[in-house]
Formats: sequence, C-alpha cells, structure tokens
Amino acid sequence: MDTTQQRLKRLLWGLFLTGLSSGVFAQQPLYDAYGFNPLALNPAFAGAKGYFNLNAVLFNQLNGTIRPNQIGQVLSAEGTLANGRTGWGFQGFNTNLANFPSSGLTLGAAHSWNLANGWQVRAGVQGVGRFRTFFNSGFDNRRVVDPSFGLGGMLVRDHFMIGLSKPSIGRRQPLFDPRIHPTILQIGYLLKSGDSNAWYVGGTYWRGEKGSISPQAVHVDTKFWIGNRLGLGGSVRYEQNEALAQPWKMVGWGEFRVSEGIRLGIAYDPRPQSVYPQNFQTPNTPRQFQIFFRYEGAKAGNQTTIFDFM
Repeated sequence: MDTTQQRLKRLLWGLFLTGLSSGVFAQQPLYDAYGFNPLALNPAFAGAKGYFNLNAVLFNQLNGTIRPNQIGQVLSAEGTLANGRTGWGFQGFNTNLANFPSSGLTLGAAHSWNLANGWQVRAGVQGVGRFRTFFNSGFDNRRVVDPSFGLGGMLVRDHFMIGLSKPSIGRRQPLFDPRIHPTILQIGYLLKSGDSNAWYVGGTYWRGEKGSISPQAVHVDTKFWIGNRLGLGGSVRYEQNEALAQPWKMVGWGEFRVSEGIRLGIAYDPRPQSVYPQNFQTPNTPRQFQIFFRYEGAKAGNQTTIFDFM
C-alpha cells in the first residue's frame, strides 16, 4: 500500500476518534445511513464484496443558517481474511441525536458457504457496545454502558440477494430508538445493461418489538448507475410512527465514483425519523443531509456483484 493511502486511512480514523471523544449512542443514525453502509442492517454483509472498503458518513441538520449543524458521524470498515470466505466488519458511531450524546462500536464476522448452481449462504454475528450519557440535573450526569449482539443471514446468487437479520439483541436500555430490537427483512436485485450501466432495486421491511415508537416500516430503494461513474436514486419510505403527521417520505441520494477506489455521495432526508413519542413536546426534527466517502481496495478480478452497486 502506498504512502497516500496510509495517510488517508489515518486521517479518517483520526477524524472519527475525535468525534467519538466528544460524547457518548442511539443506534438510529447507524440505521439511517444504510443507503451508504449496508453493514448497518445485517452483519452477514461483512466481507461480502470480497475486498477491503472503508466508509465515512457525516450527518448534518439544516438549521436555517449557512453553516449546518453536524449531529453525528459513522465510520465502518470491512474486508475478508486470507481464505476469502470469512469476512470481518467494524462500525463506529457518534451522535448528539435528541441532545443526548451517545456513541458505540460494533465488531462482527461473517462466513459464506457455496451451494449448487451458483447460490451462496452467508451468516454473520456482531457484538455491539454503546455508551450513553444521561443528565440527571444541570450539574450531574452518569455514563451508561449498554452492550448487545446481533445476528444475520443471507442467500445470494449473482445479482440477487435476500437477507434476514436482528442487528440488536439483548439491549437493556433502547431509549430514543424508534424501533426496539428491530427484525429486518431485505431483498435486492441488480439489472445490468452491458458493462457500464446498472440498476439496483431493493426493499426493506422493519418490525420493532412491543413498545416501539415506530413498530413497522417499509422502504423501497433504488439506485441507477450511469457509465459506472454516477449513481442516482432514492428511497420511498413508509414509517408507522405515531410522532409523524405524514408517514410517507422520499429520501434522495447520489454517488460519484471519483476514481477506481474513491466514491463520494450525498443524501437528503426532508423528515428524519422522530425519536420522540407523540405526547413529548419538542419542535419538528430539522431536515437532514448526509455526506458520504468510500475507499475501496483492489478487487480480485473484474467480476462485479450486487454488493458493488448497493
């Protein structure tokens, strides 16, 4: 690896750790970034691409001024071990969502088994550690550790995938998470036109456990790649959430492949997921946009899969 790539990695890790030290995590922002980081939904994604990649997402709120208010950061990395069938994944996150600073880490691994006719089964597991700060009064606060774990599985063949996961199991304090211990069903298909254009279409169904502010949600996601350089799309989302006056919304996103190993992207959410119950007196959640960066390591061969276009 050359010196430039090493410096880039050190810079990204440094920026994240600086943010992590400023506060301590509701997991909702991690889920919100799944358009740029599928690993957030299912630990079986770890190593699915077959090569190293590093993702950074910055969350910003539009607050009526020229300078947006940054409310969170997500940094994730994944890759494969020497055998190519076992993957590893890391996610770090920091947020000031709902004015309660919190942060956390996930460490996971996945393994794949090849079946007949090109089918593949993947299974993943992750450990999750969250750190929250609760403010008891103006001069007193306490830091709480909230560990959990997650499981996920996936069936893949060429340009098709279907996955089932529960990324958070055993949390003691799911405060300010709209969906408590969500179960997530995800399906996706990739349509390719030659070697340059591709269209990804997917759907995600969420179901939270009893007591969730948003017990169910359905997302339909799409991304159209033009010339293997520009990716445009969005997500039509229905959220069963008592705090939302309008359950339907459209999230738009775009990506640009700057070079073989660098991608930049942006997403816009006009009505971010509320973390408050309906009777909690709070102003409307400001509009939000995400800034995305990805570094991709060298691929083994030229074959592409559905994971390269998600």
